[in-house]
Amino acid sequence: MKIVLLLAMVAAVYGQPDPYLPMVEPPNPMLDISLRCDSDNNQLVINAEFTNAFEGYLYAKGFYSTRGCRALGTGTRFIDLVLPLDGCGTITSLPGTSRTSYNNTIVVMNEAAWGLLGMMDTSYSVSCQFGGDSVQRFDWGFTVP
Repeated sequence: MKIVLLLAMVAAVYGQPDPYLPMVEPPNPMLDISLRCDSDNNQLVINAEFTNAFEGYLYAKGFYSTRGCRALGTGTRFIDLVLPLDGCGTITSLPGTSRTSYNNTIVVMNEAAWGLLGMMDTSYSVSCQFGGDSVQRFDWGFTVP
């Protein structure tokens, strides 16, 4: 705490922002995120669009090191993540009933080169429901430390 305060004071005195202080805004905010539930192919398909070229990772929480559970941004503004309904941490609710839900948490890691989560990284809960009225749902407000 004392170090951060000292850095802030030095930056204020010299009039230059300190690159080591926490950023106020995300470096590359997400513009849009969509979900497609594909029961025929046993997949959750997440499509994300960012303000600028995205070179980070989109992955299922807890499965960063599993290749089939993550996608690396290629320098375009768009990224797709395809997750199996029976893997990558996808949780099945109400199996064997007329309605089955599939839930997962997706993490957006903005900086792939470091491979570490930062203050500006976020997560989203995604959910698909099959049977009855099909529902595609997102929950926002999650933050990754």
